[in-house]
Amino acid sequence: MPSNRHLEAILKREITSAFKSMFGKGPDKTTISIFDNVIFCKIEGVLTALEQNLIQTEEGINLVKQIREQIELEKRPEYISTIETIMDDKVESIKYSIVDERQAVYLFIVMKNNIMKQI
Repeated sequence: MPSNRHLEAILKREITSAFKSMFGKGPDKTTISIFDNVIFCKIEGVLTALEQNLIQTEEGINLVKQIREQIELEKRPEYISTIETIMDDKVESIKYSIVDERQAVYLFIVMKNNIMKQI
């Protein structure tokens, strides 16, 4: 199995590509960290110009979150398959959270096995 940094680089490339495919705009910055059996992704600068205008109101924030969460949920099987292939392990669960003030998305991916022991 590749090194920790190599896995993080591969995941960064694939997750950045998945977000660009899902939302039509890739993130400005993606940070990946692996701890035990958890992959932590901080994906910044993800909102399109339209979404940036919409989040000026509470109603707009809720609308953007609802749309993005629905798209992510529909596309989840595709990127889970990619992650499982890269990690050679099964994804146990995923938590997807949008933080509108920072225009960031946080993705927590829990794998079945401890990744660090496999490296």
